[in-house]
Amino acid sequence: MKYSGIDLHSNNSVVTVTDDNDRVLAEKRLPNDLAKIVGFLLPWREELVGVVVESTYNWYWLVDGLQAAGFLVKLANTGAIRKYDGLKHSGDEADARQLAHLAGTIDELDHLQIVLDKYAGYFTPDTRVVLYVVNIGEPMQVEVEGVN
Repeated sequence: MKYSGIDLHSNNSVVTVTDDNDRVLAEKRLPNDLAKIVGFLLPWREELVGVVVESTYNWYWLVDGLQAAGFLVKLANTGAIRKYDGLKHSGDEADARQLAHLAGTIDELDHLQIVLDKYAGYFTPDTRVVLYVVNIGEPMQVEVEGVN
């Protein structure tokens, strides 16, 4: 699976594509031109779990255009993301990579095992995880390796 993050600015964007190990596969600063951004992402469209766009004041044209081109797009309010705290001024490339990392959030419960495998190294016995899953209507508690 592949993930993409776009650090959106007023006249340009840094677009990143990463793999399951957060390895950068492609990264480029592009003008805010929908055709150029879509063209850059097109080789990975079928493999992309999602494209996360920073929800700045000018996000709508990009989100609408990417969705029309067949990409699953998620908005990220970077000011409200705890892990993002402190990274905002580390550079546009780092911001885009962090946004790509967020593309791995769960849209279907079937993807839970993939997420657990990817982040297993971060879990300790006292870890509590709250996941928001798009395709379930009722809250549920899951036990994984004896921990629930």
